[in-house]
Amino acid sequence: MILDPAAFRNVVLDGALVKKGMTSFKHLLNADDIENVRAHFLALAAAGGPAPASTVPQHAQ
Repeated sequence: MILDPAAFRNVVLDGALVKKGMTSFKHLLNADDIENVRAHFLALAAAGGPAPASTVPQHAQ
């Protein structure tokens, strides 16, 4: 999903997964913001390695 800009926008902006607990961020972000977030996630993934432990939410550890 992260590799497909339309799919990412559909989930994050349009709320495609609201029924599964993923809220829409439409009230906070616009389409350009969403694309910048997606690009940031892709850059982090390209850098490799796990996120530092201090940035991983406690419930995800």
